[in-house]
Amino acid sequence: MNIGIFCSANDNIEREYFDRTEEFGRWCAENGHSIVFGGCNMGLMGCVAEAFGAYPHPLPKGKGDCSSSSKGLNGSNGLCVQEGSSGSSVQDGSRGLSSSNGSRDLIGSRGAKGNLIGVVPRIVERGGRMSDRLTVHIPCDNLSDRKDLLLAHSDVVVALPGGIGTLDEVFTVAAAHTIGYHQKLIILYNIGDFWNTLIALLDDLQQRGMIRGHWKDYISVANSFEELTAMITQEA
Repeated sequence: MNIGIFCSANDNIEREYFDRTEEFGRWCAENGHSIVFGGCNMGLMGCVAEAFGAYPHPLPKGKGDCSSSSKGLNGSNGLCVQEGSSGSSVQDGSRGLSSSNGSRDLIGSRGAKGNLIGVVPRIVERGGRMSDRLTVHIPCDNLSDRKDLLLAHSDVVVALPGGIGTLDEVFTVAAAHTIGYHQKLIILYNIGDFWNTLIALLDDLQQRGMIRGHWKDYISVANSFEELTAMITQEA
């Protein structure tokens, strides 16, 4: 299963958020799931990448080069996915694989362990903030593209603690669900009651008649690690 993760890229936040994020990343690796995330090497993004990539041992890095002359992309490890208006293509520099039938054909199984799929805006990559743990690198031009690609490559989405960017991603996915663009579950992982104020806001909007249906039809809340993993397992 491809698990999308929205989360903070800030380092100066509560230690508990890092501990629970590390636990979740390790669980994903142990259970053969792939992670789809923003591909950054900072904050909770960097934490989940390190936890996933280090289990059970550091991932091998390919020596091939994946490049796009039209977009100026160069990658050094794992799969490189080129997304465009005519579809997607995948190249694997280390194994010589390529596909034009959609990236999901190759972004899947790596045996018992899934892939660490980073959807990385080029401005982040140029700034040297891309994780070196990625096994699949999907470059994008801007944050709108990033949200679209994250959702497209995810089967379920988990929101860890985060700020404005994470809220933007949560509401984009939830709003698309209300209209009928998809039926994918988004889960707020309520570490240390982090999401309580957002839950209160959603309840208030519901009471005022501002939400079509009930917000819990689109957004679920996991108040513990056990609740979170049970929800994901049920969706598999």
